[in-house]
Amino acid sequence: MRLKKAEEFIDRGDRVKLTVKFRGREMGHPEAGYNVVNQALDLLGEKILVERETKFEGRNLTTIVGPNKK
Repeated sequence: MRLKKAEEFIDRGDRVKLTVKFRGREMGHPEAGYNVVNQALDLLGEKILVERETKFEGRNLTTIVGPNKK
């Protein structure tokens, strides 16, 4: 559902911030969060251009994507 909304925003020409929130002991397994973000990027496919690479901001793993101009 959320990826469908993100796809709608991308189609309109807006940027989207993808965030994965970690709670408690989840911080011990950051690779799980990277897997979720990579799956989302794969599903959005050629429509997007990654504007900011995936990185931690506190307990959140974030990346910013925008529409591909082509």
